[in-house]
Parts: sequence; C-alpha cells; structure tokens
Amino acid sequence: MTDNQYEKSELLNHLSLETENVQTLKGALDSFFAIEILEGKCGQCSHPRERQYFLTQTPQIAILHLKRFKVDPGRNCYTKIDRNISFGLELDLEDYYMPDLENKEDQINLKYELYAMVVHLGRELHSGHYYCFVRTYDNKWHKLNDAEVSLEEEEEALNQQCYILFYARKPVDAKPEKENAQEK
Repeated sequence: MTDNQYEKSELLNHLSLETENVQTLKGALDSFFAIEILEGKCGQCSHPRERQYFLTQTPQIAILHLKRFKVDPGRNCYTKIDRNISFGLELDLEDYYMPDLENKEDQINLKYELYAMVVHLGRELHSGHYYCFVRTYDNKWHKLNDAEVSLEEEEEALNQQCYILFYARKPVDAKPEKENAQEK
C-alpha cells in the first residue's frame, strides 16, 4: 500500500449487486469489484482517486442480493428491472479475493454451490409476492410458496428472476458432483 492509499476492512454479510447493465451474475460481481474512479485528485500526487473492493474473508454462506429496482426520474418512483440475470449452480469468488496476510486462512475454498433463492413476483417495490426455491441434500429442488411446497425441475429453478441467491461454501476436499455420483 502506498502513502496515498487508504484501506478499510468491514465484515461482509452479503453483497448488493447492481443488475441494470449486466446479463449475468458474474457480470454483476465484476462490476461490483471493478476499480471505480472517484471525483477529485489525490492531494499528494495529483493522480485520479480510485476505489476498489476485495474480499479478504469469505463467509460460509454467500448471500447475493440482486438489485431489481431502479429510480425512474420521469415518474419519480422505483421501477422493477424485470429480466433474467443468468446464474449457475456454482460460484467461484477467487477473482475477487485478496487474502488478509495478517490473518491468512489455511486452504480456504472460494467455491460455492447454490442451495436457495428468493423470487419477487410483481411490478412494484412496495407490493408483490415472495417465494423461494431450496435445493435439498439429495439435489432436488423444491418451490416454497406460502403453504404450498412442490418438487421442481432444476431447469425451472435456475430460470427465475431471482432477488436473493444463497450459495454455501464447498468443503475444501469436495470432489466435483460427477465424481461423487460415480462413487455411490
């Protein structure tokens, strides 16, 4: 770190990701962790001021909030970003991780598996209906919609306009799913 850099560490519970100009979860993560040019210049060297986020610690459960509403200045209200943002069963946070050298974790695994998602049905910020999909230990997807629980195909679960995604960290010694299936 140079004299004109500032470092701040905060505990991360979840990420709130912009979705207006991206098509994929990876695109939203890339945008969140990209270098941001700030207004003004550095007082010491007159270079542009920059800000960039990194993960120095990662949670067991990664909660990713996809921002689905934006301000419509013409109507002076919020409107829903009503399109699919593609995401996968697996998430790798390695591109966004910078280890904290003072508190280095041994063999940290930055790979996660999707196990649940929340969907918002409706056009308005202040109204609508929420339901979720949950993947059970036997890799079956269930839709939980009020008192109704139904078994769903994986393709149906992955084709939702999700509002919140929940990814669980894979164990360090986890083998790919295909290898595990062959061993059974």
